[in-house]
Amino acid sequence: MRAVLPRQPGGRGAPFLTPPWTDIRGTLPTRAGATPYSCRSLAEMADVAWLVWHHTGTGPARPSVRNTAAYQVGPKAHLQFPSIAYDVYVEESGQAYLCHDLETVTWSQGSGSPYSKAGAGIFNWLGLACCFAGEHPSEAQLAKMREVGDYIDQLLGRKLDRLGHCEVSVDEQGRALTECPGGLLPQWKTRVA
Repeated sequence: MRAVLPRQPGGRGAPFLTPPWTDIRGTLPTRAGATPYSCRSLAEMADVAWLVWHHTGTGPARPSVRNTAAYQVGPKAHLQFPSIAYDVYVEESGQAYLCHDLETVTWSQGSGSPYSKAGAGIFNWLGLACCFAGEHPSEAQLAKMREVGDYIDQLLGRKLDRLGHCEVSVDEQGRALTECPGGLLPQWKTRVA
């Protein structure tokens, strides 16, 4: 398993940061026989521009990270995901989980990508995919979402733009190809920036 950029900016000997998540990489279900997601090199992490927020869908359900992972590799998934489509997942309680190395290029916001890089839609390449359970984030999720973003910014040494999936996956006319992460995005987006 690859590193997750574990040190603060400042180079060799910089102190470790305390992650805002529980590391569950390698423990979630995967699709048998599927080709794994591609990965960026550490140098290619400079291409990452966005932290892209997703939700699990509409309605009252707030599935756990394990339930979401099982669904995404199961027979009813809308794509043949090799594993969960998010780098970070935040449950209703505000508990966050690291699902993949941050260098992993998941298939979470590739729709509408005008071109690919290293076999991944450019919108996937440019963004780190984070998901919250439910239609709209709880107060605990909002607090954790901000903490996750701030931590990733520290790891990368720069601030990533915070975007909703609907702001990234757009057609040639700029129209959203999805409603994810829900219609209340304008009301909470600044709270996680």
